[in-house]
Amino acid sequence: MDSLTQATLGALCGDLVLGRKLGNKALLWGALVGTLPDLDVLSSPLLDQLEELAVHRGISHSFVMMLVLSPLLGWIISRCHHKAGPSFASTTWFAFLALSTHVLIDCFTTYGTQVLQPFSNARIAFNNFFIIDLFFLLPMFIGLIIGAFQARDSPSRRLRLWAISLWLVTYTSMSFIIKARANEVFHNQLAAQGHEVVKFQSSPTLTNIALWRGIADIGDEFLIGYWSVFDDNDDVHFDRVPKHRFLANPWHDTRVLDTLAWFSKDYWSATLDPHGNVVIADHRFGELRSFDDSGNATSTPIFRWALASPEEINPDEMMRSLRPGGSNMKGAIHAIFRRAAGDETNW
Repeated sequence: MDSLTQATLGALCGDLVLGRKLGNKALLWGALVGTLPDLDVLSSPLLDQLEELAVHRGISHSFVMMLVLSPLLGWIISRCHHKAGPSFASTTWFAFLALSTHVLIDCFTTYGTQVLQPFSNARIAFNNFFIIDLFFLLPMFIGLIIGAFQARDSPSRRLRLWAISLWLVTYTSMSFIIKARANEVFHNQLAAQGHEVVKFQSSPTLTNIALWRGIADIGDEFLIGYWSVFDDNDDVHFDRVPKHRFLANPWHDTRVLDTLAWFSKDYWSATLDPHGNVVIADHRFGELRSFDDSGNATSTPIFRWALASPEEINPDEMMRSLRPGGSNMKGAIHAIFRRAAGDETNW
């Protein structure tokens, strides 16, 4: 999830566990500890692009790191506030709660989190949240801001904390329930259209759990479709995306292609850009749709890499990360919200 959500969730953990002892200082400790796992990005200058993909959400997000850091952070916090009286047990529990909830909501997203490092590089992803979800963040953020102006032992402050927690649990539960319904719709439609599915993934779209995107691997192609809880019916139109993996044959068994295949969980395709360069797209993260004046849509995958020559010996130039260019970002976002509301016009 985004850094603000992680810091805010950490602050919530801080206020719940240490708020009565430390007041608003518990919010600050929570925001700090809640963002610690993402400090793995500080290693980026020392890594090439492939190593960055492997390291982010790696050992820093593992159960092992949680178990190691929690008592250490608990000792530091208890020593810093020994006069206020929080016990080592309570500060350690707070640190574990802040770190583990960070990792948990990261697992809710599509990116994938290596919670089993260093024993396995398997990336856990439940695919029930987009990386930014304002319906998850804003009630928590606003509630904590209001509570910060109240006394640390105020009953209304404590009640608000539990109300926020109840909302987070309810919203997360709703995401899994709606995901199950979306999967049912997608699988029924794929079967009705006669497709044999090798594997399938569904995930919500930008900052909502109403509009879901399904991607099915049917062998030489991916099928990508959308369904919203506000659709008038369960009919799903699937766009076909050829894999064209033969274009990447020169990189077969190279570190660059092996890493991208691992990172994408094999949901990748290859295309040629206008200059003849091979571009790898990871289709798990969706695409931006921009529309011309006639209403015709152009889809651009969000995660793409242009490959350098397989003979390239400089690891920093093995690939170049691409971001959707020439897209009308504002128009693309509005299109997603219209589609989430059930409007399938020009979609």
